[in-house]
Amino acid sequence: MTLLNAMTIYLVSCESSCADRTISGYRDSLAMFFDWLESERQIVPGKADVSVITSDLILDYILYLRNRDIKNTSVATYLRPIRTFFNWCFQEEYLHDRLFARVKLPKSDKDVIVPLYQNEVDLIDACFDKSTVYGLRNHLIFHLMLDAGLRSSEVVHLKCSDVMLDKNLLYVYGKGSKYRIVLLCPKLKSLICKYMILVHQVDLADSLPPDPLLYQKNSLEPLTGRTIIQLFARLKKQSGVERVHAHLCRHTFATSYIMGGGNLELLRMLLGHYDYSITQNYLHIANQFLLMDADIYRLDKVFFKSLYRV
Repeated sequence: MTLLNAMTIYLVSCESSCADRTISGYRDSLAMFFDWLESERQIVPGKADVSVITSDLILDYILYLRNRDIKNTSVATYLRPIRTFFNWCFQEEYLHDRLFARVKLPKSDKDVIVPLYQNEVDLIDACFDKSTVYGLRNHLIFHLMLDAGLRSSEVVHLKCSDVMLDKNLLYVYGKGSKYRIVLLCPKLKSLICKYMILVHQVDLADSLPPDPLLYQKNSLEPLTGRTIIQLFARLKKQSGVERVHAHLCRHTFATSYIMGGGNLELLRMLLGHYDYSITQNYLHIANQFLLMDADIYRLDKVFFKSLYRV
C-alpha cells in the first residue's frame, strides 16, 4: 500500500466521525510531511510503500521542524495527525510496528501568563460606544469574560433565562455539557440589565425568556464564536493592547480572584475546571504578581465576602 493511497483511505474513514475542518487539518499535516519526505529524503508518497517509514524518519522530521524555529506547541500540533495516521496504518496491518512507540511529542511551550493591567482594561473599555446596542453588546461580552471568567463558547450559549437577577447569579452552560453557577458583580449585572431592556425589551421583574442573550449585529441571529474572535481582533487595534485575547480575560479573572484572597476550590468551581491542577497554576501566577505589587485588574469586592468562602 503506497503512502498516498493509505492517506486517501484513512481520510475517507474519518468522514463519519470527524468534522470537515478536522479532516482538512489532518490532510494539511500529512501533505506537509509527505512534501518533506519527497524533497528531503527522495521518498515519493505516490510510489513508496507505507513500510518505508521508520521511527528514525519521524525523529528527523521533528528535528527539521525545530530547525525552522517552530515552537514545540506547533510541532506537536503538526505531529498528532501524523501519529494518528500511522497508528491507523498499524491497525490496518500496513505497518508491522507502532512508529510512535519510541517517539514522544515535544512538550508544549509554557508561555508566561501576564494578566491584564488596570490601565489596559481602561484603554479597552474606552473603545466601546455604550450609547449604541452594538457597543453595549461588545462591552458586555468583554466583561462577561473579565468579571465572570467565561469562555467564548459559554458566552455564545447564554440565554436570558440563565440570568438570576434576584440572586446575583448566572447559570453557565460549560464544557462537558454541564452547568455551573457564577457570581454577578454589580457592574456586570448593570450591563446585562441595560442590554436586556434595550434589546429584549423585557420587564426585569418578570420571568426571563429562554432566548439567546446576545445577538449578531443588526440581526436576531445568535452570537457566534467567530464574532467574538473578530471583536478581539478589533480591540487589539483600537485599544493598542496588542496582547489582549478572549482567554486572557479568563486568566485575568482567575489571577485577580486569587490575588484578592479568593479560595482555590471555589475558583475551580467558578471556572468549571475538572482538574484541580489547572486551577492551582493561578496560585503561582497570583503570588508572583502580589510580590511585584503589580496593578493587575481587580475584581469587585463581592467575590471576597465571607459568604462565598469555602
